[in-house]
Amino acid sequence: QLNAEIDELVAQRERLDARLVADVRVFAKGVEWCVRHDEFHKPRNGKGKTAWVKYCDSALETGNKRLQLLRENKKPWSTQTGSSIRGYTSRVDGSIQPYAISLPSNFADAKPGQRWPLHVKLHGRGGTRNEVRFFTEHGGKAPGKDQTWIQLDVFGRTDNAYRWSGETDVFEALKDVKRRYRIDDYRITLWGFSMGGAGAWHLGLHYPSMWSSVGPGAGFIDFYNY
Repeated sequence: QLNAEIDELVAQRERLDARLVADVRVFAKGVEWCVRHDEFHKPRNGKGKTAWVKYCDSALETGNKRLQLLRENKKPWSTQTGSSIRGYTSRVDGSIQPYAISLPSNFADAKPGQRWPLHVKLHGRGGTRNEVRFFTEHGGKAPGKDQTWIQLDVFGRTDNAYRWSGETDVFEALKDVKRRYRIDDYRITLWGFSMGGAGAWHLGLHYPSMWSSVGPGAGFIDFYNY
């Protein structure tokens, strides 16, 4: 139903920003893939309602709220401080892929032409991570107390150590962020912990000119065995 209503709105407005549409459709897509691949993981104790049902309910609620705002020509999530989920269309397979963006508390006070430092963060292995869990982990979080930068939390096509389509996701998400915000290309930091540390090591070594600094934390380097 959410996808159908999005399609209806797109048909009515030819000039509707595709990026904003992706910001809404990403929630429907996340739930759709969760259902398609039966990713409702059981609680560790084997009892109670699986959290992934709640994740899906929350995703659909957010998607419907954004759709209503888009009908009213509003897009408050694009400037809200703290973290929010965004979406883009991947060239890998045409799917909508998510990432999280966190804007600092002083974002609204930016001077004309100001460019922001960007921290690109790579998550560690979650084992049961998928889109709907990622939404819950990163949506609606307050900005850091001393945060003076924009932060990009990459999804990376779940847990593939930021290789193959996971590597492409880092660059596609980064490109989408640059289209939306004024980023200082000379102050892009790449960092991560555990599997994210391995990803930071991998991408830092292969694309050194892209980053002002690289912080690989506790990441494996023996990728053959991994």
